Amino acid sequence: MKRIIICIVVAFFLGICTVSVADVYPTPVIDLKAMPVDGRVRLNWCKPKGIDGILYYEIYRKTQGQALGDADIEQANRVGIFGSDGSCVEYVDTAVQSGSSYSYAVIVVDPTGGRSTISTSTEGSSTVAAMP
Repeated sequence: MKRIIICIVVAFFLGICTVSVADVYPTPVIDLKAMPVDGRVRLNWCKPKGIDGILYYEIYRKTQGQALGDADIEQANRVGIFGSDGSCVEYVDTAVQSGSSYSYAVIVVDPTGGRSTISTSTEGSSTVAAMP
């Protein structure tokens, strides 16, 4: 986690200041899109604005098209981890079955290990769904 130390000078001439430490997490993905293509699901999103560096993205999937919530962000639902230096990213999920529906979410992890909150789609929902 990044730590930001903010020092507010209470009495400049005395050199007294108040220091507070706050956790700062990466900005989440806000434009996640999913599209079924030839029996696979293609996910697209762009790097969140205001992020200095991204170590990697984690992609989560849940079957039955049920929305992924914070409780679902666990190892059992993670389908991919990868880094990208690009401004926009594409991930193709090939481990899906035609006729089933899936929901997806992305977590941003920064170089200090800070993790974003769950992604949102362009429609504002917390996850996107697709049926290959």
